[in-house]
Amino acid sequence: MKARLFSKGSIIVALKGLASSIVSGLTSFVFVAFAYWLINSKQMYAVGGLLLLFTMLWQYLFWGYLNRIWWKWN
Repeated sequence: MKARLFSKGSIIVALKGLASSIVSGLTSFVFVAFAYWLINSKQMYAVGGLLLLFTMLWQYLFWGYLNRIWWKWN
């Protein structure tokens, strides 16, 4: 199936992807800020690094969860 570049369907898909990326990025902000505080203030490099890895996993899984809810896969 071909779709035009600026068709209604392709614009909606792009906006949904952008919105889910923004929402998942905002939810991971707290984790990143806490990891930054741990690394810079408390010098807990290993704990802060593990928290950042958890944050990457969280953002990946939450982004997929949002897309599964918002997009109807047929």
